[in-house]
Amino acid sequence: MQEFVGSKIFPIVAPQNTTGDFIAYQRDGVDTEPLNKMGGFASLRFYFYISIVSTDYERSLDIADRVYDVLQGTHKTFSIEFKDSTENVVDQKFIQVLKFSIL
Repeated sequence: MQEFVGSKIFPIVAPQNTTGDFIAYQRDGVDTEPLNKMGGFASLRFYFYISIVSTDYERSLDIADRVYDVLQGTHKTFSIEFKDSTENVVDQKFIQVLKFSIL
């Protein structure tokens, strides 16, 4: 993703004077799955959003595709699953929002 946005990847929101394309990420919530009826948890599933912001619509889609390719799938000790996406435009900037979960 650095080939698109460099080091402009921020938690929750970008600094106010950020220019060009950037990515922001935000934790959304956690689901628990009980181990059995007696209690205890077998697993936790964490949800998060990745927001891609660009002044160019096609570029925002290209960056979103790259984010998807990098994150989706099985990694060494966890899996990331794509859940949903949406898009928006604010102040002449195109925003692609991808929702993922980690298990």
